[in-house]
Amino acid sequence: MPTVAELATWPFLSIVAWPSDWERGQLSALLAETGGLDQATLNMRLGRPPPMVLERVDPSPAARMIRDLVDSGGDGFLFTLDDLAGLGPTLGISDIGVTEGAIDVELRAGPRTSLRFDTIQVLVRAQLARTETHRRQPPRHGMHIGGRSRTWDSIKAEFESSVTREVKTSDKLDLHTTDGSVYQVDGDRFAYLALGALRGHSDKANMDSICDLLSHLCPDAVVDTWYTLWRPPSGHDKLVVPNMAAGRDDPAFTFYSRWAALTYRHVLAG
Repeated sequence: MPTVAELATWPFLSIVAWPSDWERGQLSALLAETGGLDQATLNMRLGRPPPMVLERVDPSPAARMIRDLVDSGGDGFLFTLDDLAGLGPTLGISDIGVTEGAIDVELRAGPRTSLRFDTIQVLVRAQLARTETHRRQPPRHGMHIGGRSRTWDSIKAEFESSVTREVKTSDKLDLHTTDGSVYQVDGDRFAYLALGALRGHSDKANMDSICDLLSHLCPDAVVDTWYTLWRPPSGHDKLVVPNMAAGRDDPAFTFYSRWAALTYRHVLAG
């Protein structure tokens, strides 16, 4: 068994396409034989169509697993957490403007910059959801009220009624450029001034409009909206990106967005 430190350096196996006309069992058998993986576990993880991140794999047979997959008519590649982190920090955008042939970007931290339309390669759009739990202090009645004993069920019901849960959403749009940089429009901290009179009353509608605007201005950019269908692999939360803020940057989306950019670049490179 690898140590924790060794496992952290193992590459992830990314499957871009299954071999044509293959069923899940055939692919799991191929990967199990080449990589020494458990086929039953692979069958469960291959329950969704690609592209997907399967799991971390032993570096020794990893390249052969990809070669066998490609030789069989499929496609895939290997990547590490260092590959994702190597794209650099996520550069937060506070607002954008449109100039001749480029997007004028105002960064939350750093100088203004200009991104030519043809340098924006991948747009990753997602709405993240998190549940916040709030608890109010229940009355301290103790075990007796007016001489009457209280049941455990009544005490439990009182405590449960003191808990409220609130689902909060956050809209994100990552811009990946041809030089490997990552820019992010965060709906919680974005002005939407570029929309002018088209600005709506919800972050979701406004972010959709920004995404539509950028996809119109950058027709060669790939637009990815599949985050909600993705299942993060074990170890995704170990990704550490420069200037990543705990509690503000979602590790699963950060992993997905960067993996998606690597996937589309792999496909575009042929």
